[in-house]
Amino acid sequence: MNNRSLRILLICVITQFAFFQAHIAIASSDNDTPGSVTNQQMIYTDEDCSVMEWDANSGKSHLIYKRDDCPQKLFIQSGGNTAFLVYGETLIVLDLTDPALKTTIIALPSPKLPKDVAMNSEQVGFVQYTKNGRLAVEITSVDSFDSDHDFLFEHVNNEWILSDAVICGRFSSCTAVGGKDKSNTMNIDAGFSTYSSGRPYKSSTALYNLPDSHNPYLISITKKNEVEYEGDDGQTWIAHFNFGRSTSALKFIIIDGPDSDLPFLFGISIITSDGNEVTLTHDQCDASLLGRYLIVNGYQNMHTALIDLATGKALLTNLGWALWRQ
Repeated sequence: MNNRSLRILLICVITQFAFFQAHIAIASSDNDTPGSVTNQQMIYTDEDCSVMEWDANSGKSHLIYKRDDCPQKLFIQSGGNTAFLVYGETLIVLDLTDPALKTTIIALPSPKLPKDVAMNSEQVGFVQYTKNGRLAVEITSVDSFDSDHDFLFEHVNNEWILSDAVICGRFSSCTAVGGKDKSNTMNIDAGFSTYSSGRPYKSSTALYNLPDSHNPYLISITKKNEVEYEGDDGQTWIAHFNFGRSTSALKFIIIDGPDSDLPFLFGISIITSDGNEVTLTHDQCDASLLGRYLIVNGYQNMHTALIDLATGKALLTNLGWALWRQ
């Protein structure tokens, strides 16, 4: 091979390599160059009461559990290895690490109110494993005086043991009632009674925790325009995101809650790269952001939906429960 042929060959190789690198750069830009979020899976219930898992990498969902009736509650153990489904007086425990999805069925405990107290309603506040490996359940009973009776049970040797109990009056503080097991070794991540208000997104992915979320696409957060809602102070937050070949801004209102509660979220909209503002809800809501995907629960005015923050488009709608598996 002469020198001229060798130079032509080298030029072709360099050109092909440069084209390959450029192609990789464009592909990377399409796939969120600022950072990456692994293991983006969402557990949710659909209109047919099916329990599904959605995967961000494939964009597809698959069935993980099915009954004729819909679950009243869905909980995900911290770490994402276990899902808990509440069907009436039955608790379903799903091992998400098992390819066969091992299922355990347990009857829920039945709290006992004082004989002179009538119960108006009862609900499961939270379910999860403690650090000592015990299954723990909080059940809240509301009496005829609108007071909450919170019971914390642990599942030990195939039976439920009352670990703690408190009574919280509607206009008064909580009073400890006590229980059979007063050990301080439970270490429940959520803390006793934190889920009894029914707000499921009390985690690092909640929007009020966005500054500390380490979201790789988040550029900046601006807090402005102090607002007031029913006597409570709040702010308008605008969070800016960069997704490589596109950007967007997420606008919402944070209202300070009572001293013992978390902030409340109102009015969410997304401003896309072309300046178009997509309003998700004007009213009170809950939302949980993981990477570029947002779960929004608009309470009475909208069903739970999964939103792509980069485009403002809904990927899944008319969901029941929806929680990140993490």
